[in-house]
Amino acid sequence: MKNTFIVLIAVVAVTVGLTSFFLLKKDSSFFSPENTFQEDLTGQPADEPEQETEQTQEQNLDQIIEENQKIVTDDFSIDLPAGWARAESKAGVLAMAINYNEQIQDPEAQKINFQSYLAVIYDTLQGGSLADYGQTVKSALEQSIPSTVFTKDQDLTINGRLSHAIEAEMTQQGIDLKVLLVVIEGEGDDVWGISFNTVRSNWEGYREAFYNTANSFVVKI
Repeated sequence: MKNTFIVLIAVVAVTVGLTSFFLLKKDSSFFSPENTFQEDLTGQPADEPEQETEQTQEQNLDQIIEENQKIVTDDFSIDLPAGWARAESKAGVLAMAINYNEQIQDPEAQKINFQSYLAVIYDTLQGGSLADYGQTVKSALEQSIPSTVFTKDQDLTINGRLSHAIEAEMTQQGIDLKVLLVVIEGEGDDVWGISFNTVRSNWEGYREAFYNTANSFVVKI
């Protein structure tokens, strides 16, 4: 599943639909029974209920985000950066989250509704080492996205587990991206991957939060 990392960084493949979860949450009140225009028992049209104001909808959305600051599954847990919340996952991805309130200034990124996101995947080492796995991921990225330039590699220990972080830059569809890939050893042959993706101009504002989020990853035994 190493190619899943490639899919996660392919802008077109991951940006479409990431905001759908939140858009549905934000607009769901419009379709609720309370807001359905009905007749009363006299046969006369009932008074149309007062619609939620945009401010109320934003407050409700903020509450949803606040209540979803951590992703917890049967296999792992991970804290999310402030203001982020879980989004609908893509095929082969265990969990995804986005910064819903982010303001992207890059005009090319705006065209495809890009927002910074993170994603978690599961894979196996297939008898190799974590270093071998990381090198395979890098080679696959270079082949699939020729503009990829690796800017940093470092070994980490995350909650007692051997891990490795890779920083990379690339350009797709005129969008300059910065990516952090973190791979974490699990039990036996298990390996977990976290992909953090943003536009290059926003990287410095996210760097610390991305590493803190990676360091919060806990594999449940």
